[in-house]
Amino acid sequence: MDDSSGCISNSFLNLSKDEWYTIPNVQRNRAFARFERVDGIWTLLSDQRFFQSEKINSYNGGVQREFQAIDKRLIESGVLQKIGEEQASMMGLKDIPMRVNVHQMQIVAIGAGASCQATPEGIHRDGHDYVSIVFWRRENVVGGISRVYNEALECNAEFELDEAGEAILINDRIGYHEVTSFHAKDLNKAASREVFVFDWNEL
Repeated sequence: MDDSSGCISNSFLNLSKDEWYTIPNVQRNRAFARFERVDGIWTLLSDQRFFQSEKINSYNGGVQREFQAIDKRLIESGVLQKIGEEQASMMGLKDIPMRVNVHQMQIVAIGAGASCQATPEGIHRDGHDYVSIVFWRRENVVGGISRVYNEALECNAEFELDEAGEAILINDRIGYHEVTSFHAKDLNKAASREVFVFDWNEL
């Protein structure tokens, strides 16, 4: 994924703390954007609210959450839309009108021995038609393995994403996923992991 301008990397420096993530010695920072995508045209919506039921999200479900907007410069660069179009093509969604949520997330261990729970709800669905996890960067991390499960909760595949732009595409209607916990390799330095998550829902 080309970031010669630094637009993507810089956008991760300005994320707001996720107040609903309360694991000791770990901080999740995030931003959010919602689009409607019709015939390849991405229209940014103003609604920043995000809700999941308790059935779907055992950790933060049942709460109306509202997050900082993704950096305007990143939106205007078109990089998220380009990533999304590649996903739409791979998932056979090019001709289907979709509503797409984009989550930008960074999880950081801020204490020695802290265990980062990227998905504190464990093995789960997100409550959408399709979900994709797009990796950006990890620093000083041991663990953080992405796993995909079938409906019987049998692990079908696992990946240690480590190259910017690597992605996992999931049919969220029939599959489950999780990211294993991670910790710092060098306990004198912070451990961090950065991703984008795209939620796809047919209009």
